[in-house]
Amino acid sequence: MDLFSKNGNFPAEVTQFRVRLPDGLTRTDASQYTQDAEVMALLGYVKAPPKPEFDLALQILSWNGADWVLSDIEPEPIVIPEPIVVEVTDSII
Repeated sequence: MDLFSKNGNFPAEVTQFRVRLPDGLTRTDASQYTQDAEVMALLGYVKAPPKPEFDLALQILSWNGADWVLSDIEPEPIVIPEPIVVEVTDSII
């Protein structure tokens, strides 16, 4: 199913059963009214471009209000702790 953005928000499927148009008419078949660009524009929706393929382990997918944005995940630096030095003596006090 197609994804739509409303007011620049992250795209999602339109799940409303009934929508009211500015002229007062209603539509109830989302499979039909989502295919009508004029109706979707009247409702404030914009069809999003297809989601790009990406590697979830290496990239983050976000939305800039008009298009998908892929960003590489920065690897976290490996921190090696300093060794603990313990001085052992065998003298008796």
